[in-house]
Amino acid sequence: MKKILIVNDNKAMGKLCQKILLYWKKQFIVKAVQSAEEALKILDNSFSLVITDLNMPGFDGLWLAKKIKHKFNEKIPVIIMTRFISKEKIAKANHAGVSVFLSKPFVAGDFLLVVSRHLY
Repeated sequence: MKKILIVNDNKAMGKLCQKILLYWKKQFIVKAVQSAEEALKILDNSFSLVITDLNMPGFDGLWLAKKIKHKFNEKIPVIIMTRFISKEKIAKANHAGVSVFLSKPFVAGDFLLVVSRHLY
């Protein structure tokens, strides 16, 4: 069974991602938290994927990706959702071990396509 962690300070966006994933595959276990700090408290090797927002209060998605890379040695793919991305952020994301960026807003089909490519 695949476990996915959604990290988004916008609770509604986190819930939307959770609902899309559970509608697609009911056997997923999907957890949603609202900060990078909360994510690190529950994250362990049992998770198959982390989907995080880039811009959040406190620590951002790049900080979280670096922590995941360091702690889990790139075994857990990280997808970053963002509305705006610069070349500088892309370079930092590559260094942090980010698997892919997902532009917001997105349609459910695009979201699921990106997720499926990093789960299997």
